[in-house]
Amino acid sequence: NQSNNYYHWNWSYGVTINNKIIIKDIGLSHISKDKFSKVVRHEINHLFLNRINDNISIPRWFSEGFAMYYADESNLKHKLAIAENLRTEELFNIYSLNEKFYSNSKKTFTFAYAYSNILFNEIINLYSEDAIFDIVSSMKSGKNFEESFYLSTTISLEFFNQQIFSKINSKYRWLNLIKFPNFILVFAPILVILGFFIKKRRNVLKIKQWKLEEELLETLDNFKDENENN
Repeated sequence: NQSNNYYHWNWSYGVTINNKIIIKDIGLSHISKDKFSKVVRHEINHLFLNRINDNISIPRWFSEGFAMYYADESNLKHKLAIAENLRTEELFNIYSLNEKFYSNSKKTFTFAYAYSNILFNEIINLYSEDAIFDIVSSMKSGKNFEESFYLSTTISLEFFNQQIFSKINSKYRWLNLIKFPNFILVFAPILVILGFFIKKRRNVLKIKQWKLEEELLETLDNFKDENENN
């Protein structure tokens, strides 16, 4: 969780630098106690990973995914951030994800966090939570991240990177439909008018049907009266 430039401090609540945690005061950040608790747990999770092995470099996306997962920070916003970027496949290259955390663009930074969360959850969905424990254990014993990933999942990180976009695309693209109600609101007046005319036409047809039924009943009554008189 280290960087030479902390642009994101303007919109983040806490950072972990080596073995130190820096968190904004709850009064300054204007967040709930529950959110503050999650921020603390998030940074403690970073602290845990930082102390696994000083000689092992852990990808930022794995560290952030780990911290968010065990701080229970997964939410719909992460999935929506993924869905709205699915048209740009190159964004989903794991090997270029780390650099996005050091962008001074909040949108890019937010996407990096969201994608880290989704990636971490996909590892668990595909290989179970045991795979996470195995990766951490392997790194603790001195193996680098990519080797630990392979030993825990039986596939290379490169192969996982090649396959993950299609899985995410098919899983989250439907979320873009959540924006569809905004589209409906634009055309709401037209839909209301159209509905009015449809209902009016149905009422006219129903009135005609009633008149025909009344005429038919009247004809039958007349016919009945004539037969009785005869």
